[in-house]
Amino acid sequence: MDHHWNTINARSKPIPAVNHGAQTNPSRWPIATLIIALLWIMYTIFLFKQALSVPPAIWQDSTAYAAVASSSLFRATFWAGARPPFVPLVMRMVGSGGGFVILETAVAAIAWGLLMVAVGLHVRKGISRVIAAVMVLGIASSNPVALWNGSVLSESLAISTLVLMVSALLWAAKGVTPTRIVLVCGSALCFATTRDSDIATVAFIALGCSVPSFAHRRANLHQSSQWALLSVVLLSVVLATGAGVVVSGRGATNVADVYSVRIFPFPNRVAWFAAHGMPQATAIDQLASTTPPSSSDTAKTLFVLGTNKFVHLNQWFESRGESTYLLYLLTHPGYDFTAPLVRPELSFNFAHGNLYFYEARGWTNFPGSEFFWPPLPGLIVIAALTAAMTTWRRSWRNLPWRVAVMICVVGVLTMYVAWHGDGQETTRHTIEGFVEVRLGLWIALALGTLGQSNT
Repeated sequence: MDHHWNTINARSKPIPAVNHGAQTNPSRWPIATLIIALLWIMYTIFLFKQALSVPPAIWQDSTAYAAVASSSLFRATFWAGARPPFVPLVMRMVGSGGGFVILETAVAAIAWGLLMVAVGLHVRKGISRVIAAVMVLGIASSNPVALWNGSVLSESLAISTLVLMVSALLWAAKGVTPTRIVLVCGSALCFATTRDSDIATVAFIALGCSVPSFAHRRANLHQSSQWALLSVVLLSVVLATGAGVVVSGRGATNVADVYSVRIFPFPNRVAWFAAHGMPQATAIDQLASTTPPSSSDTAKTLFVLGTNKFVHLNQWFESRGESTYLLYLLTHPGYDFTAPLVRPELSFNFAHGNLYFYEARGWTNFPGSEFFWPPLPGLIVIAALTAAMTTWRRSWRNLPWRVAVMICVVGVLTMYVAWHGDGQETTRHTIEGFVEVRLGLWIALALGTLGQSNT
């Protein structure tokens, strides 16, 4: 009887429902993974073909980095010298010619491959990850990003270390751990020691990681504290690398360029600086009134710092030039946001805004560059599409999407910092900010359109 009852009871238990529609085809995922791997291999081959088919482009800054690289590692002139230390350190390992180009190209291939994987972690499996990989590798192959791989400059390594930092941040969005904090901050340290303006980027990201929106959406106290710890460690990177800039005094050269093109040619600005202690204002105005711009599309530039006629001005600039300029920026927010939009760009030696001036002769362009790096109208379309998909799918609730938007916003701020930080080569110096804006938008579009993975 008991046996009969147990049999009836067992038969009466509910049988778990089988959702045949949700079954996955095990062979589907390896195919998608294989496609993604092949895409990365094709990208890497194309990248090396680009970089190695032309001689390394050597610039004036290349020789300046090489000069620092020749210093002893045990001297302060290397770590806090005329140039940030990361590029000279790489040069010490591989030289300043073909070896440097090979290494920076390899780093670029690895960095963008890791970003492709990091973005894929947050989208649905299968074809969605293939599409996300195409989007990431598309912007990685675009000419304004890839052209730097043929030059012995800091831009390629700066962009690659930026991409590594974004990859680590997206990985941290799956859950912050001590290992992921180390990866984010390690890549941030390499990034901040590549170009001085990158220090501001790391500072903005540190502040972004500290805001309440980066707390776990379920109010997980542990994750909130981990994000706060990440922010603190990033700020320590900012302080350490910023100290190197202060000790070296290398920022004075860039600020002198700013005075030459954005202060001295304008009597109203000269008057403001004179009211804050700058000497020889009358002589500067007289020189400005008799100095025409070199051409109709070039800003007027007065190179008076360092000349014997302006000895008192030089002495004042050495002691108070940078701090007074910073005070001017803090007290003139309207100028801060509108001046970079002026034409000509209140700059000199800026290649008239033509980024391809820096392209190595004979460079092989990527056919899809215009699509993945569109002009402003296309960028507005991408932003509008991202906003529409985000609203529809409520992607703002997802932490990875907020990371992507943070990178985009930081990119705008970075461009302003880079522009205000130097008076020449603004076309080159603002490229990293442009990369951050477009990269953030593309990632936000991918995450908002393709959905987040639960794995």
